[in-house]
Amino acid sequence: MTTDLESFRPPPGGWTTDHLDLLPEDGHRRELLDGVLLMSLRGRTHQSIAALLMVALDEDCPDGYDVTQGVEVRINRTRSFIPDVLVTTATAAAREPSRYEPHEVVLAVEIVSPSTRSIDRVLKPALYAQAGIPFH
Repeated sequence: MTTDLESFRPPPGGWTTDHLDLLPEDGHRRELLDGVLLMSLRGRTHQSIAALLMVALDEDCPDGYDVTQGVEVRINRTRSFIPDVLVTTATAAAREPSRYEPHEVVLAVEIVSPSTRSIDRVLKPALYAQAGIPFH
């Protein structure tokens, strides 16, 4: 357990997207908020809601856009979020990215979780808007 905790000790100066790239793919959802690492696991209900919303959006999505879920949006070196559902340009989606840039995202959706209510309802909408990303 100590080894696991050691690997998540904040680097000097805080976490950056370069540090995120070095972390293992282990099912944890990792986001950055001004150099602070946020980690969470999404439950079945949360994921089911995201899937249903994604399907509904995809059915009505106009040509030129793509609907997906759980893909990272890198806002800058110390801010990186993973919206539950997002709509991007079809051009951006065609390159099959592992992450998107803010200008490629036309809609970001966060499903409010009890454990991250303030982040999902208050903080993320403001930060998405600051990056020019419409949020719902």
